Amino acid sequence: MNDMAEMLADSAERLFGAEVSRNLQEAAEAGGWQAGLWQAVSDSGLQNLLVPEEAGGAGLAWAEAMPVLLAAQRHLPPVPFLEGVACAWMLHRVPDSRSAFGAVPADAVWTLGDAGGLAVLGDGCSGNVSLPWGRHAARALLWSEDAGWLLVDLAGASVDVRANIAGEPRDVLGLREARILARVPGLPGESAQVVGAQLRAIAIQAALERVLDQCVTYANERVQFGRPIGRFQAIQHLVAQVANHVVASRMAVAQACEAAGTAVWDEAVAVAKVTASRAAGEVAAMAHQVHGAMGFTYEHSLHFATRRLWSWRAECGGEAQWARWLGERAILRGGAAHWEHLTGVSG
Repeated sequence: MNDMAEMLADSAERLFGAEVSRNLQEAAEAGGWQAGLWQAVSDSGLQNLLVPEEAGGAGLAWAEAMPVLLAAQRHLPPVPFLEGVACAWMLHRVPDSRSAFGAVPADAVWTLGDAGGLAVLGDGCSGNVSLPWGRHAARALLWSEDAGWLLVDLAGASVDVRANIAGEPRDVLGLREARILARVPGLPGESAQVVGAQLRAIAIQAALERVLDQCVTYANERVQFGRPIGRFQAIQHLVAQVANHVVASRMAVAQACEAAGTAVWDEAVAVAKVTASRAAGEVAAMAHQVHGAMGFTYEHSLHFATRRLWSWRAECGGEAQWARWLGERAILRGGAAHWEHLTGVSG
């Protein structure tokens, strides 16, 4: 981690640690928008991690920004922070983007999705589109296989309010001749599914690390038969398995971040999403075993992470879907060529 990333990770830890409380999470899951938290995030400038320095950002690459993103997401902020980071990164591919996209408040909410279900005609689009945090968003970047990213004004869109099992908005917006403000070029291997899967993999990794910390803390504090349960071999075995999954997932997610924007980005994201999603299911189950009956209660905070793990595991393609995609690519490539592709060694 370079000095800039370390400083920003510390800032993210302080900001989200101070702002995100249990009461705030519960209010968000009840449907309230956390304007104070979002204003604090907007004022911090952390959404501009990937924006070039000459455009007022931190100028970090995805791999450099990963520790900052994890520091923020470990607090499970009930706002679209990761979506905002990705949108800011993509928007600044367009020269003079600030004037091209029109006046948008600094604290406006951005989101992203797939334009596959929309009818695009000229500078307008119509139809239904599924968007995370859609009810709160002012603008969206929608991926079109033909045109790249379409920047769409969501003003006037109808909203079918929906949520995942963690209470996060997963709305369906009805667009009627919504204005396309700009077209943003895509990078190699990029699509709404790839970017969305990368964001979910990062979010899963942060939640996994949070759950590991909770397991270690609880195992050391909970006393049974006169000693902490962490001294029992069965609990030690469970915590060790959780740690193994967390490390494996982190390595895969780091590789995906390293590959961002390159020709192998989609494959690296597929591996990361398979690894992280599989870890999400295993870790959630083992964490609840470590915590016993207490972990299944609403009063304990464990469920804020595990419900998100279960939700994010399936979003933007679950492990089965991405594993199938990887398998099909390997079959098309052929055995010898696939080995060379993986190792860089011919013959």
